[in-house]
Amino acid sequence: MRTNLRKRLLKEQNVCSYCGKWCLDDPTIDHIIPKAWGGPPSAVYNLTLACGTCNQDKSKLERLAGRDCYRYEIINKKCLDGVDNLKFKYESLLKMFNEKEEDKYYRMALLLKKTLTIYMENHI
Repeated sequence: MRTNLRKRLLKEQNVCSYCGKWCLDDPTIDHIIPKAWGGPPSAVYNLTLACGTCNQDKSKLERLAGRDCYRYEIINKKCLDGVDNLKFKYESLLKMFNEKEEDKYYRMALLLKKTLTIYMENHI
């Protein structure tokens, strides 16, 4: 299934969703809402094509957002569960995207916001 999905995404979309460049050399399938954050692993609305560089950049920022959430929980002695946890990480990630002045981070933020809206509609 993964191979078929990859072929389908490459056929439908052969440019990176984030930087807009052709990604025929190193295409990756990116989970817009990371699996580690509870994002659906095989829902088509949560998958997009990304070049290897953008996928790695987004992963680094996601890890930082996760650390921000952990710090918040420790400082406030409050555990964020489920949707609250996802919302906190999402807000943290958006702040990081907004601090960057590259178009790809703006595209990441838009795509994440759109996907998160769909996710919330299906899971709340």
